[in-house]
Amino acid sequence: MIKALIVFSLICFINAKFTTNSTCKDCKGKIHTKQDLQLTKRCLIIDKNQTCHNRKYNFIVIVKSGSFQRRNLTRSTWAKEIIEHFNIPILYAIGYPKDSDLQKDIIAEDLKYHDLLQFNILESYYNLTLKTTSVLL
Repeated sequence: MIKALIVFSLICFINAKFTTNSTCKDCKGKIHTKQDLQLTKRCLIIDKNQTCHNRKYNFIVIVKSGSFQRRNLTRSTWAKEIIEHFNIPILYAIGYPKDSDLQKDIIAEDLKYHDLLQFNILESYYNLTLKTTSVLL
């Protein structure tokens, strides 16, 4: 697991180091420290440990916390098929939104569908690395 984090950190460092303004306008790059990555180990707001426990496979989709329509679209299409035919749970990994009203909607959505995995990581482009790492742990 540590080796995977080191490799992942190296890839992120190389990506940030060689990103230029010609490929990404106004990119500043963000290198996460070892402490940042260690914070991702257990920072769940909405935890689905019981869903993942004793399962050979889990399908986790990393998506923005405000993407309600996209989650509903996948629930009614391919996610429904995977659950019905293969009995593999689909979870949506999201971060913490900047808008507190949006958090209320997320809690209501989870009470309805029981398929959100929410990390205590502020939802942003630069924290996508932390959210992805959290899913891997």
